[in-house]
Amino acid sequence: MSTISLRALAIGAMLAAPHAMAADFYQGKTLNMMINYQAGGPADFEGRIIAHHLGKHIPGNPQIVVRNMGGAGGAVGTNWLGQVAAPDGLTFGSLT
Repeated sequence: MSTISLRALAIGAMLAAPHAMAADFYQGKTLNMMINYQAGGPADFEGRIIAHHLGKHIPGNPQIVVRNMGGAGGAVGTNWLGQVAAPDGLTFGSLT
């Protein structure tokens, strides 16, 4: 086997490992997506479209649940995300 082939094989293995670990982590889990505006507005509409399709693009195909936290021009939800939400990799925000 040539040196180039061995390097390509090593690079492929390094790139596949994080994907496999992420699939194991997210398999069967539910992600919480916080939208920092009330339900029914344009920010909510865009966030829900993203949530509907995003799970298919994350290894392990997790379910995504939307949580609206409106108030103070988006500051309530943003502050909750930074100060209260558990840093467990299962909560993220769609901030506008």
